[in-house]
Amino acid sequence: MAEKYVNPVEFLILVVDDSAQNRLIISHVLESEGFKVENCESGEEALKKLKKYEPDLILLDIMMPGMSGYEVGTRVQKSIFKETPIIFLSSLKESLDKVRAFEAGAVDFVTKPFDKEELIARVRTHLMLRVLQKERKEQIRILKDRELELSMANKKKDELMRMLSHDIKNPLSGILGLVQILKSDPSMSEDDKNNMLSLIIESSEKLHQIVKDVLDKEVLAQKAKSSKIEKVDIVHLIESVITEFTPKATLKKIRLSFYSNKKDIHAYVNPQQFMWCLQQLVQLSLKFTRSEDSISIIIEQDSHDKFIVKIADTGVGLPVKHIPNYFLNKELPLDDGEIENLELDINFNQLKDILKAHNGNMWINTVTEVGTTFFVEIPVGLNR
Repeated sequence: MAEKYVNPVEFLILVVDDSAQNRLIISHVLESEGFKVENCESGEEALKKLKKYEPDLILLDIMMPGMSGYEVGTRVQKSIFKETPIIFLSSLKESLDKVRAFEAGAVDFVTKPFDKEELIARVRTHLMLRVLQKERKEQIRILKDRELELSMANKKKDELMRMLSHDIKNPLSGILGLVQILKSDPSMSEDDKNNMLSLIIESSEKLHQIVKDVLDKEVLAQKAKSSKIEKVDIVHLIESVITEFTPKATLKKIRLSFYSNKKDIHAYVNPQQFMWCLQQLVQLSLKFTRSEDSISIIIEQDSHDKFIVKIADTGVGLPVKHIPNYFLNKELPLDDGEIENLELDINFNQLKDILKAHNGNMWINTVTEVGTTFFVEIPVGLNR
């Protein structure tokens, strides 16, 4: 079984003995088996080599001038290397305080003059035990990670069930009730029908927004895990966003235009996350822009270090009280607290987190009945 776990070439053993002859013999025995060996003649030197080489096992002489083996072991036990197994070497002529040795980290003892087969057997046994101990700790870590993932999954399930039972069930029941009334009462006046249809549309839009928020949050979380920073054609990315929202803008009779001061603007970003940010802002702009008004998306790169995306509308303006201060003032840091922003149907906190991850910045200029402009500034390069 030991052979399965202990491949000598993978292990380094530190031999500590003030006798040059003992060091030579032990090193020869270990190296002939394939182990890597470092040796030293004093406790002080052993502690230095421990930090430098981080051995897998220590063969430590007890009786040495200066710092004894007990003292070395005690120092090791108080360091980050306390799990390194120590086999103490003692002479038949020496008195061995086993209690003190175990307190100093001993896992075993070898008596000098030693038997070659016995030494190798003890070394292999304790290296095998160390490997098994590491594997056990790794398995425990994996189990704890899985337990945490399961707990988070259960929490998400509970949140989803609460949302289904309240946020979705109530408006859906209302819609079904109104449809049944419309269907069963042919004598209803046109005004009543229109009022009911308006309520159905309003409730349907709320349902759609609830589902979209849940899906956006989950999709963004998954993309954050799987997607990495990469070099992206920013102009092409923004054109994709515009294509996505053109049908909705056309339906609302809103003019949607795009301008870039350069044909090619490339930057290192997380494309999914950055596109999500732009989608949220364009969607918010469409919500607060009236028919026959316009939205302009402009990208500018005036230097080699950064680029700015501007989303400017001629709408009614955003309610300032629902916008975080750090987005209203360019000079404020992004970590200036959090805000409940459900009134605007946008998650400013997620925007903030993504911008911080990109070392970017964002600010908003909004004027009632004049319009709103979103400014998103992102570094171009990798060195952030």
